[in-house]
Amino acid sequence: MGWYGGGKYGRSSWNQSMARIRSKPDFTAGFVTWIGGKALRALELRVKGDDLYAMQPRHVQTEKVSYHASGQSHIKVGNSKPILPFQKLPPRFLKEEAHRLRRERYQLFTISLENAPTLLPYTGQEYDTKIDLHVPQVDGTVVLQLYVGSDSGQKALFEIQDYVETTVTERSLAGAGYEFCIRLAVLTSNGGYRRPFDHDVSAAWQLAGAELGIRVVAPFPLITSGGDDLLYEAYLPDFGGQLGTIIGIARRNDGDHRQRRGYWASDLSDQYRRYDENLFKETLNDWGWFGSQSQMPTWYGAKDRS
Repeated sequence: MGWYGGGKYGRSSWNQSMARIRSKPDFTAGFVTWIGGKALRALELRVKGDDLYAMQPRHVQTEKVSYHASGQSHIKVGNSKPILPFQKLPPRFLKEEAHRLRRERYQLFTISLENAPTLLPYTGQEYDTKIDLHVPQVDGTVVLQLYVGSDSGQKALFEIQDYVETTVTERSLAGAGYEFCIRLAVLTSNGGYRRPFDHDVSAAWQLAGAELGIRVVAPFPLITSGGDDLLYEAYLPDFGGQLGTIIGIARRNDGDHRQRRGYWASDLSDQYRRYDENLFKETLNDWGWFGSQSQMPTWYGAKDRS
């Protein structure tokens, strides 16, 4: 497994303090983010029997949370002594409750990414599940949260007088009999970032690109005039206009950022969270082809006669 990493820092406090669980884990997951052109290990998860371990690997002061079958949990930062243990439901009961109720959630780990420069790089570590996370460049605090449960239960957009909290992306995963959810959120005091992201819509357009033989960039980051990095579900360079179409979701209409830069903007309903060939072809025909004639797909303009 690639859990421990390598080089100068790879076998630091995690090796020393967690030597008792060196045996092969039942399940591992890695959450990798790209910041400044570098792939960084934002979070790692390990399941061993009825024990759960979540950690953020850093050059110094690695932070980890441990949940044991006995119900004991503790937090440890770097080589310091664990913060005073406290009692929680043992992981095996967390798992049983999550499966029984389907909507039961428990937050295992939460941390901001303000310390991104200290994160260890991703160098091909082998995980049972690897998830790439896009961190927007915004004037605010980026928070990463890990839950037991199929989703976080948090709103896509939460707004009060002093700040706005926006879910950038939420991904579910499963392993060793558990359901987990990773959530990336942005907190801004000026309310400048209000762009929820729908991973299912983005994935459906990725599949559409492969199935229909068209160019699709999904997800797609757009830099606003204020310097914020807004992540949209997909970009189709050859449809809708000379600069192409940037796709959003109908729950939040923010087309102005796209239109000010000359893109065609389209906000889609939940129907587009799953790829449907006829629906997607019909939509693309409505938008119109603006790419090279030599690259026009053979199905374009054809009517479905089924």
